[in-house]
Amino acid sequence: MLFMERNELCWCGSGKKYKKCHMPIEEKILLHSERGEIVPTRAILKTAEQIEKIKESARLNTAVLDEVAKHIRIGMSTAEIDDIVYTFTKEHGGIPAPLNYQGFPKSVCTSLNNEICHGIPDKNIILQDGDIINVDVSTILNGYFSDASRMFKLGTVSERAEKIVRVTEECVNLGLAAAKPWGHLGDIAHELRNIGVKLVCGENYLDNLSGDIIIKTPGMRYDNPALVDAAKRGAVITSEMELFFECCPCKIIAVTGSDGKTTTTSLIYEMLRDAGYTVHLGGNIGRPLLPQTAEIKPLDIVVAELSSFQLQTMKRSADVAVVTNLSPNHLDVHKSMEEYTEAKTNIFAHQSENGVLIVNADNEITNGFAKRARGSVLKFSFRGDPGCDGAYFKDGVVYTVENGRHERLMSRGDILLRGDHNVENYMAAALAVRGLCSKDNIRRVALNFGGVRHRIEFVREKDGVKYYNDSIGSSPTRTTATLRSFDTKVILIAGGYDKHLPFDGLAAQVVEHVKALFLTGDTANAIKTAVEAAPGYDAQKLPIIVIDDFDAAVRAAAGAAERGDCVLLSPACASFDKFKNFEVRGDRFVSVVRAL
Repeated sequence: MLFMERNELCWCGSGKKYKKCHMPIEEKILLHSERGEIVPTRAILKTAEQIEKIKESARLNTAVLDEVAKHIRIGMSTAEIDDIVYTFTKEHGGIPAPLNYQGFPKSVCTSLNNEICHGIPDKNIILQDGDIINVDVSTILNGYFSDASRMFKLGTVSERAEKIVRVTEECVNLGLAAAKPWGHLGDIAHELRNIGVKLVCGENYLDNLSGDIIIKTPGMRYDNPALVDAAKRGAVITSEMELFFECCPCKIIAVTGSDGKTTTTSLIYEMLRDAGYTVHLGGNIGRPLLPQTAEIKPLDIVVAELSSFQLQTMKRSADVAVVTNLSPNHLDVHKSMEEYTEAKTNIFAHQSENGVLIVNADNEITNGFAKRARGSVLKFSFRGDPGCDGAYFKDGVVYTVENGRHERLMSRGDILLRGDHNVENYMAAALAVRGLCSKDNIRRVALNFGGVRHRIEFVREKDGVKYYNDSIGSSPTRTTATLRSFDTKVILIAGGYDKHLPFDGLAAQVVEHVKALFLTGDTANAIKTAVEAAPGYDAQKLPIIVIDDFDAAVRAAAGAAERGDCVLLSPACASFDKFKNFEVRGDRFVSVVRAL
């Protein structure tokens, strides 16, 4: 610690003598330092004037939360909360700190139910009776930051939710009481431990893992040594989705696959809603399912999108299981394609004889699943009659087959979504609701469903150029399907996190369907190499531009576009090299495009 002469002007710029300003503080800091404790540096010490500026920012931050409290209600979207925060903050001279911070697209974090933190506001997320939501506000005022959150309970919440909110509030109050000058961070943890909360943090947080029941996150491998050791000691290793399947009182329709599962899941949900059912949507889409268990009635229907991570350790299967297709994916986590494939089989492996398995007959792997099914099997095919009960596409028409009887379901023109892959998604969804929905329900959804966000989402048209957001296209096969859905060559923006997938197949489609290729992210050079090696590649006809900065890549693609062109974001890769998830990436694309 560097000291000054007592009568010198203090280093902080206050204009006071050192002995009347920071000297007493620094003497105490030195004392703690000599005890071997971690102490703050001068860089984070504040003057009285600075502290007052922080307080002003904090007062505005609290006022923003008070404004949210006045308006929050059942039936509003989390996007409306974002609008309230943005408008109130700007009207009072502040700046919403989260907006555009490291690509975050909104002015506030809205974390619903068991979403831990940093939930992104969305017009499609509607607050419902029984929800609890954390609204996390950060404000910049005159260059000074403040941050606080508040939990809101909507309507009649469950006993469990009440307890969570109550215990959390108790923990916060205990922490605040323990946060005193010259105290230690460990004092706060001590107070929490007094009420039974155990906090384990740091790189080795899994060491000496204990407990009778351990709930792992989907991204944690089942063979993690700490989990293996805990299981040997008798602990039950489970997950949120496994617990939900055990507790769910109603029929479960689940969808998995490498591509198309989000759209197919959404279609099933919309068809059932159109038919008048009470439907709960969850898994990798919609609200977390486990907190809804108490609300779900026996006659309701759950529709769940499930990833290979969620399925890998499942010991129960869905009543109706849909597998859209399978191709190499997530090989950065799974040890092999075989392991990835086997994880997917758990969606039907534990069915009873009353279970239903729906598979893509055109995909060699999924078609092979039929031999392992315990219940009945339905197949769908874009290539024509699969020769069994199911659905198929022929001469521009979708047909269904039941007990050998072929019936027309709809024409290609009845499906609003573009692309042959969406015909497959509709066939899969129609089979999943067989016996539950009428053909009229299915056709109505086909005519009106505009697609899920970030899936070939039309953003805008400017100067005769159309912009499409396909950020959900996080694998080469997804991007391939998207490219095939366009009638003319597109300007493609691709690249991202490396999942160790081959790009050879994609490269051939790029040569055929792309006018100019803009690459960004970790895989940019790998994709470039694959395209340059593809048969028929001509550098004069297909320029490839590598730009690491995502925003700059989007603007460059827009600059290269001419009237009549389409600019498409379809990365063929995950987002984790630059973004939290594909939604944040897609929202960033939309933001840059709208600012053009």
